[in-house]
Amino acid sequence: MVRGKVEFRSKSSGDWTAVQIGTLLNEGDRIKTGKKSLVRIKNSSLNLMITAKSYMKISNIGTDDIDSTVVTMAKGFLWGHLQKKSKNKNFKVITKNAAMGVRGTKFSVSYGPTGTLGCVCDGSVRVFPKGGEKIIVKRGEGIVVNQDLTTHPKQYAKTMKWGKPNAVFGKWLKKDARYQSCTECHNAKFKMRHD
Repeated sequence: MVRGKVEFRSKSSGDWTAVQIGTLLNEGDRIKTGKKSLVRIKNSSLNLMITAKSYMKISNIGTDDIDSTVVTMAKGFLWGHLQKKSKNKNFKVITKNAAMGVRGTKFSVSYGPTGTLGCVCDGSVRVFPKGGEKIIVKRGEGIVVNQDLTTHPKQYAKTMKWGKPNAVFGKWLKKDARYQSCTECHNAKFKMRHD
């Protein structure tokens, strides 16, 4: 699925090229999405949705249980589903201030100038804040890793129901605009696109 302006630049070329349905991406390729844009990247083990105003690099494509597929995010939002029964069970998202290790789960990551926001829909994610200790974020929880502060995982599951945030989530959103990206996942249209 490709909606709006989505481009990629291959490792071997300096040119940005429009992504089409069926475009094959390789290790070292960079992806960027424009305003009101969306792209779905899928293979036998991984399903990613990258939303508007995102920029990331496919740093490594894992091929077995030991090797990891790695996406390095410069900005934006992605939602991912890593199949539990796939050959390549490891997936990592790296930002400037955190790394997230994923195994057989559904999750999202948002990254911007103030830091990283992660949320776990199913399973668990290992979060490694830069210079900090590993934190496990479980189903229904989220975490914020700012440049100078990491929150403990907090319960997100009861703060929103398919795009309709409650008062608690509304307060979080007023304090930190990155929470707006959470509404990308929690709406009926997104549910239909990633199921």
